[in-house]
Amino acid sequence: MTNERSISPLIDFCSATSRQQYECGVWWHTCGEAEAHGPLPDSYFVNALKTCVRRHEFNTPSREPSVRHALCFFLGMLHGGVLSPETGLLRPDVTTLAVITHQEFARGYNVGRRWYFFDAMPDEERSYTEERVLQEMQDLVADIPEAFDEGADDRDIQYSVGTLIGALSARLFPATDDEYRQWEADYQYWLAHSQQERVTEPLMLPIPQHV
Repeated sequence: MTNERSISPLIDFCSATSRQQYECGVWWHTCGEAEAHGPLPDSYFVNALKTCVRRHEFNTPSREPSVRHALCFFLGMLHGGVLSPETGLLRPDVTTLAVITHQEFARGYNVGRRWYFFDAMPDEERSYTEERVLQEMQDLVADIPEAFDEGADDRDIQYSVGTLIGALSARLFPATDDEYRQWEADYQYWLAHSQQERVTEPLMLPIPQHV
């Protein structure tokens, strides 16, 4: 893949430096000296995020630009993993943005794709900017800081990151007929369950006041 080949990124950028970091990640994993080529595991972005947190980069205001650029680089690496080094195009044998092995990541990935293709309102903004990615990751770190401790249960991190990566995957992987059928079945189940709850909910009558 040559440097001149145009790659449509997964996110929109607010600065030229962020774009450069993203493109560097794409190139490094596709054509550079990365340890292995091909799709990265779901643990890649999670572990990279944990490293940033443990270096206290998320709670140091002066480090925000470096965190922003690091996230763009990490996403570029993920993107590069699903591209062919020879053509720069999507690998024909790849169907997900990462190799998914963690159950909670898989659940979040499906939720992110379902939101993008099925749940989002017509006027809802589906595209992600670097600012939106940064904000979501900052919120995640602020909401569950204990999950980033060494040896802590990271299921909530896996789910949240999976949701982000699933939503971003929509730019590369269109929804399949099987996905639409499953999302419709899930929605109909939820709808029927919600209606049943309303029918069986006891009627709350006012208590008469005795004089």
